Amino acid sequence: MRKTTLIVLTLTLCILNSGCDSKPSTTEMNDPVASNSESFTDAIFYNNRGEAYRNQGELDKAIADLTKAIELDPAYANPYSNRGLTYYTQGEVDKAIADLTKAIELDPANAVIYSNRGWVYYQHGELDKAIADLTIAIGYFNIAIKLHAGLPVAYNNRGYAYDDQGELDKA
Repeated sequence: MRKTTLIVLTLTLCILNSGCDSKPSTTEMNDPVASNSESFTDAIFYNNRGEAYRNQGELDKAIADLTKAIELDPAYANPYSNRGLTYYTQGEVDKAIADLTKAIELDPANAVIYSNRGWVYYQHGELDKAIADLTIAIGYFNIAIKLHAGLPVAYNNRGYAYDDQGELDKA
């Protein structure tokens, strides 16, 4: 029951916050070197369609579109994050962590990506890494709380990781 709840919360958070972009992030908008507008617009299209494919369970098509988005704009973090989640869904944990790590390198203030990587670490039994990522995510969520109230998934997942380590006072 607990793991099912985590999956639902995590996937909901991913869909709401890391997929289906309609505009570039503030960082991307302010960095003219990061991408040219045509490539970025196309990358958004492929990212969004890749997310739609993933949501429909068409994982190979999702990977193809998310890879195309990355090729069009390698500085765009969301397709790396979304492809990482898709790889995780396919059971390819190493590829998932690599993509989520790249997404963090590109957008180090994105709490959702830290939360996603923390979730993958948690599910893979790497609890120390999970707690570290989820704690960073919580820090960013705290900063952003005025903009987005109620993103509890990072607290939830960090609590489960502490629980599994036997640190109930922190859970």
